Amino acid sequence: CYFLLNMHCFGYFAQIPGTLNKSGFKYFVFWRGVPGKIGKDLPNIFYWQSPDGSRILTHWMNKGYGSPLTYLTPESTKLQKDLFYSYRAVDENKQIDLNKTIQEIKNWVDELLEKSPQDITLIPLGNDNFIPQGDVFKAVDLLNEKLKGYEFIFSTPSKFFQEVEKENLKTFSDDFSLPLRGADLRGTFEGRCELKKAQREVENALLSAEKFSTINFLLGGKYPFGKMKLAWDALIFNSFHDIIGGSHIDDVYREAMRRYGKIEETGRINETTKLILEDSLGKLINKISTEKKALVLFNPVSWQRDGLYEVEGSLNLKDEKGNYFPSQKNDV
Repeated sequence: CYFLLNMHCFGYFAQIPGTLNKSGFKYFVFWRGVPGKIGKDLPNIFYWQSPDGSRILTHWMNKGYGSPLTYLTPESTKLQKDLFYSYRAVDENKQIDLNKTIQEIKNWVDELLEKSPQDITLIPLGNDNFIPQGDVFKAVDLLNEKLKGYEFIFSTPSKFFQEVEKENLKTFSDDFSLPLRGADLRGTFEGRCELKKAQREVENALLSAEKFSTINFLLGGKYPFGKMKLAWDALIFNSFHDIIGGSHIDDVYREAMRRYGKIEETGRINETTKLILEDSLGKLINKISTEKKALVLFNPVSWQRDGLYEVEGSLNLKDEKGNYFPSQKNDV
């Protein structure tokens, strides 16, 4: 089963179900983007339909993507201590009150079930800065022991959707976009599109650099750990949702594009990636023995491909059988 969890995006236009369908997804989970006027009557399980008629089974996390379940078990109590200040069921000594926590979970579940067209709901486990818990099964057992009349099951979104799709559910065709007071956060799918294009371009180049550096390393070369970390750190920094989403001021945009090398010729990511590629490919070329002057092309993907290749100057290229490759002079 294919499902997409895109909980933190700031809004969704109505054609998203059609886009997800064509991408092979069956289920969708989201949180943000539902205006109060729509959310008042919107259940948290429904079919979301695009203008083209395609639809996808959707779960709206109307209570957010965190839950009190995060703070229930002894291990989570120890691991999440730095986050306790934001949690209501904590005493003055920053100790979790078990009874208050269980009551918080009950209230949370009741509010989710109020919006659910069925007697089933999906409870998230985790938060913004969450360390995975090893004792989460103990939390499920504890809840089944303490909260009579409820049945808690450790499960997955796929299993949840397989269960709820057995029932007749309503279909909605709304455009889930925040109200005007959140206008600076809307349009994150298409906002700052040049930044998104730069991200994918440099991301693919860096992945290629990593592949060829690895091949060179396996053939006895030195792996560029330092340069690789520098490039990936900068790329991941730009991947932060308030940057890549485009919901930022112009100064942030210019600084992000500068890291890609799109404002100046050299940026931390593209320049480092270029150095890594030139070094690894140069060393691999030196290992190739050719009788005559040759043009070496590297394919970074794992399947055969063909396409156009542009070179400077005039070249008459032959394959290994002496046949000329078709070429065309470009004066532009």
